[in-house]
Amino acid sequence: MRRIVTILVVLAVAAFLFSGCGQEQSTIEKGKLLVGAYMDAGAPLSVMEGGKPVGYSVDLCNGIAERMGLECEIVPTPVGDLIGGLNSERFDIIGSVMKMTPERIQEIDFSIPYLQVSDEIFVLKGSAIRSEADLAGKVVGTMAETATAKELEELENLKDVKIFETDLLGLEALEKGEIDAYIGYRHSTWDNIKKTGMEAEMVTEFGATIDLGIGVKKGNTELLNNVNKALEEMQKDGTLEKLEKEWLE
Repeated sequence: MRRIVTILVVLAVAAFLFSGCGQEQSTIEKGKLLVGAYMDAGAPLSVMEGGKPVGYSVDLCNGIAERMGLECEIVPTPVGDLIGGLNSERFDIIGSVMKMTPERIQEIDFSIPYLQVSDEIFVLKGSAIRSEADLAGKVVGTMAETATAKELEELENLKDVKIFETDLLGLEALEKGEIDAYIGYRHSTWDNIKKTGMEAEMVTEFGATIDLGIGVKKGNTELLNNVNKALEEMQKDGTLEKLEKEWLE
């Protein structure tokens, strides 16, 4: 009888361990972390250079995958398809700069915040626009499928809102005088201005500072917990601070 009980216990433990291994990461492809990322965000966030993805977001996701014992694979995705691609399981997480807005929290789960960002107002040098209040009665542009685009469209005191597929198209419109101001991420938009050499300047913040998080499909609690654990480790060992200094300062 004791032998039978011992065998049953061993079998039960083995079954538990086997089932745990099969569900350990809850990723689409075994051994990989597929990351949906908007690769036209521009340096220093995420961009293709020499056929390879580089930038802050890329290094962040590589760090997460490494701590999960997985290989990170970037899946370049248009910004407007990120949430849909996540929910249709084209990739495991959204690794682009994803603002944790109330609307998005209804659609997907988010990791713990890893960075706070703000949008900035960009104008041509010599512009009279110096504050958010100065945008009243003006034509303002921003990038499509962003939280900022929705925010601008809800403002009633603007003359018009123009939406662009990329930062560069928006900045081109600014340079041509088609818009009075452009709203974009501090880091990527300013980097694009420096690269083009246009006579523009960053005036002030637009809207509130907001948290960024890694997007995970709702219900994938196992993966969400593992991502959070990886981010906590990166916070404790100084990796997040190192990445911020390397790419964003």
